Formats: sequence, C-alpha cells, structure tokens
Amino acid sequence: MDAVPQQENKQQEPRKLKAPASAYVKTAVLGVAVAVAIGAAAGLFRQEDFWLVAIVFAAMVLPTAVALGWFVFVSRHVVEEDAHASENVELQWWHRAGFGAMTDMLTVCGLGLFALSITGIQIGAVPVLAAVVVLGMADMAIRYFVLLRRG
Repeated sequence: MDAVPQQENKQQEPRKLKAPASAYVKTAVLGVAVAVAIGAAAGLFRQEDFWLVAIVFAAMVLPTAVALGWFVFVSRHVVEEDAHASENVELQWWHRAGFGAMTDMLTVCGLGLFALSITGIQIGAVPVLAAVVVLGMADMAIRYFVLLRRG
C-alpha cells in the first residue's frame, strides 16, 4: 500500500494566548472588592436593613465587577488587538446605531419633559431613569441589527 502524503495546513494556527494565574487572582480580588464596596455604600444609604441591602447589592454587582476585573487584568493576555479596528464595518455600524439612538433619546426625553411640565405630573427619578436606560439599549440594539441585516 502506498502511503498518501498528508497536505500541510497552509493556514497558520491562531496564536494561543494565556493569562498568568496572577491575572485571574487580581480579577477575582478586584471584582469582590468593587462588589463589597458598592454593597456597603448601598447599605449605608438604605439604613433600614444594612446587611440585607449590602448583600443583595453586592451579589447583583459581583458579575459586572468581575467582568471589569477581567477586562483590566486578563484581556490584555488573551485578546489580540485588531490592527484595523477603526476600519471595521461593525464599528461603523455601532457608531451609526449609537448616534441614532442618542438622537432618539434626546427627542423622547425632551417630549417627556415637555409633557410633564405642562401636566404638572410628578414622577420618581428611578423609574424614569430605568425606562430611559432600557429604551436606549433597545433602540441601540434594534438599530445595530437593522444595519447588520442591510450589510
């Protein structure tokens, strides 16, 4: 039987990047420290049940705080920088979607302020700000995916 020579893979294997263990430890420490600090701040502002408020806020913030730690300490070891990132079409779509969403948010907030000023209705800041943030995120996502579909 003749041995069939195997063709060499002409594509280069992607470079495997690995962060040192210390980067992951720093990530965890920063994440926990930020979560505990925010939990403690929330507990101090809401003094009725300090420990319950502090634990709940810390638990809710922990994933985002750990993601921040990953970005600061680990990402530089495991993410390769795109040399042409500014020319990337996805970045252009992101900027266009953000510009449109910001314009929409200014319009909605202006009309809402006008309506509240005329009617004299008083609304708490937390639900209004939550609605603005959710609306802005949804607007940005919809605009981005429309641009993505159009190509």
